[in-house]
Amino acid sequence: MVSPEVIPIKLSDDEENAITVFRAHQPTHLPVLVILPALGVKGSYYRNVAQHFAAHHYHVVTLDHRGHGKSSVRPSHSTDFGYRVQLEIEYAEIFKTIRCLFSDSKIVVVGHSLGGQMGSMFISRYPDLADALILNASCSTYHRGWGPIAGKGLYVFATFSACLAKVLGYYPGHKIGFGNVEAAGIMRDWKNTAISGRFTAHGSTFHYEQAMATSRHPVLGITYEGDHSAPPLALQFLTSKFKAAQIKLIHLQAPKHAAKKFNHYSWAREPHLSFTTIDSWIKKQPTLTYAKID
Repeated sequence: MVSPEVIPIKLSDDEENAITVFRAHQPTHLPVLVILPALGVKGSYYRNVAQHFAAHHYHVVTLDHRGHGKSSVRPSHSTDFGYRVQLEIEYAEIFKTIRCLFSDSKIVVVGHSLGGQMGSMFISRYPDLADALILNASCSTYHRGWGPIAGKGLYVFATFSACLAKVLGYYPGHKIGFGNVEAAGIMRDWKNTAISGRFTAHGSTFHYEQAMATSRHPVLGITYEGDHSAPPLALQFLTSKFKAAQIKLIHLQAPKHAAKKFNHYSWAREPHLSFTTIDSWIKKQPTLTYAKID
C-alpha cells in the first residue's frame, strides 16, 4: 500500500490548506477522484474510500473545507466566510493545484452532502477544472423538495441555524448535533438555498443557477435506502438544474437480510457499497478516457 502524500497549499488570501493524495497502486489512465466533504466533516473521514479506490486503479484526493482539518482558518465571531470564499478562492486554487499534479488525467468531483451542493456550483463556475460530477448521498436542501412534513422542519431549522449563527457570529453545530463549528456565512448561504431553492454565493457576482443550467459535464447521483438526509426527491430537484447535462440517478437498496440499514455516511465507512456503481458509470462515459486494466 502506497502511503498518502500531504501537499500544503498557500492560498491567495494568505490562508493555508492542504490536500491528501492517494495514488493508484498501479499506473492508470482512469480519472482522478476529488472528494468534497459533508458539512463539518474532515477530509480524513474519507480515508477508507480513498484507499479502496486507489487499490482499484484510481488516484484519489481528499481535502478539508475552509475552517476544518488542515485549513488554517477557524470560524469564530471574528472570522467569517461563506460560499463565495469556499468556491472562488479555496476550491478554485486547490483544483488548479490538482490539475497541475495530474495534467494528463480527467478529474471527477465526488461530493458528499454539502460537498455535492458546492461541487455542483463549482463545476458550473469552473468547467475547465473538473470533468464530471458524482453526487454521493447529496441533494438540494430546498424545503419544497423534501415533502410537506420534512420540508417544514427543514425550513424552520435552516432559518433557526442561520439566525443563531448571525447572533453568535458562528454556528455551534457541535452542540446542536448538525455540522460542526461553522462560519456564519456558510450557514447563511445554506439557509438561502433551503428557503429559495436557488444556489447563490453571497457577495459573488457570478450567476451560478445560469451556469448550472448550461453545464454539460456528466452527472451521477446516488441515493441510499434509509438515508433520510439525502432522499431521492431532493436529489432530483438538484439534478434538474443541470438542464444540458447527461444525468444518471441510481437508488441503492440495502440487502434484505443486512444487519444494518444504509444511512447518510454508509458509503464513506463501507466504500464497496458504491464502488461498482461509480466504477461502471465512469467507464461508460465517452468524455472520461480510461485504460482497460486487467
